Amino acid sequence: MNIYSTSLTEAGSFSLTAAQGAMFLSVQAADSSSFTFLGGLNFDSSFPPPSAITLSTGVSVAAKSTQAPLDGVTVTWVSGTVNIIVGF
Repeated sequence: MNIYSTSLTEAGSFSLTAAQGAMFLSVQAADSSSFTFLGGLNFDSSFPPPSAITLSTGVSVAAKSTQAPLDGVTVTWVSGTVNIIVGF
């Protein structure tokens, strides 16, 4: 698995599409930081509408299989420092 890491420290966002082939995403907010996570994630082969949640701790998601990589995921900076790790 290849690993990519980055940080959001000011207004901006980070997005993933299926074409990128990401299998794992972990997002952690530093102390007094927060971000919005928007994702159209597959639950038991159904695709609920994307929902946005604002978090001040972290979130980790993984693809169900290599044939269905993460798709339609966007992390948007709200405040502080947001650290992102992606596995391909």
